[in-house]
Amino acid sequence: MIYLKKLLHYGTIRIRDDGISEYVITGANAVETVLRSLLPFLKLKRKSAKIILKIIQDKKKVDSKEEFIKVCKLVDSIQSLTYSKLCENSAQSVINVLDDSPE
Repeated sequence: MIYLKKLLHYGTIRIRDDGISEYVITGANAVETVLRSLLPFLKLKRKSAKIILKIIQDKKKVDSKEEFIKVCKLVDSIQSLTYSKLCENSAQSVINVLDDSPE
């Protein structure tokens, strides 16, 4: 992981309480740069990586409620490809909040 961090120039390494090491990259620009570099080599998470890259690109162009909801739905599609059990928000919860707020 140390080698990977030096190679990619992004992210942090941490050791969780359960002894598992994690390499975490945050920030849309850093994630986009790393995913574009890794995409040709990905086998297992290729579909997720492509969707994340689309989310990053589409998020830059959001200028309406409808476009924002489309991005939220893309985020939901990532959840279906992962083992995320802690997700409390969804595109539907965003829609509910937006529908309840004054424009």
